[in-house]
Amino acid sequence: MIGTDVTGDMGAHMTERIREFSTRFKIIHWLMAVLILVMFVGGRRFGGEMADADRQFSLVMHSSIGTIVILLLIRRIRFRLTGRAGRPEHDLPAWQALASKAVQYGLYLMLILVPISGMITARNSPLPVRPFGLFDVATGNSASFETVRNFHAIGTRILMALVVLHVAAAIYHRVIRRDGVFQSMWFRLR
Repeated sequence: MIGTDVTGDMGAHMTERIREFSTRFKIIHWLMAVLILVMFVGGRRFGGEMADADRQFSLVMHSSIGTIVILLLIRRIRFRLTGRAGRPEHDLPAWQALASKAVQYGLYLMLILVPISGMITARNSPLPVRPFGLFDVATGNSASFETVRNFHAIGTRILMALVVLHVAAAIYHRVIRRDGVFQSMWFRLR
């Protein structure tokens, strides 16, 4: 929603100040957050022992959710690039504003690289990978599978670390500073 700050004489000069993200952007943000958390939890199982049927089901779920995350990310980036997402203005110390930008850009970078490395991993998988159970994207190129899988795993760990920083900052702003940063991405109850 857009809040208005009135400046000047008798409201003659008004400036619009964005206080929170649009509802559509918030929905994409929180839906991606939930799906990425599911991916983190589900992805941890791949390294362990599991029956072939369980591994196949996990691959279908992981590739399907990953596809949804990619589509949501494309939509989110489009919102950001067109300016329709609107960025709320917050009064932050310079170091916090810089740290926020660094983590945000890092998150976007990893949200692009991790799915790309996941698609390459799926493409080289020795096991069938069927997003939504529809068709097999794997070619069975096991020679490069381990390399791209390791890159995907490292990228996932970096993404996890950035998510932890992001969540810690959100908690800090909500509990300690109480400065409206968290509320700008949360849903307002009317």
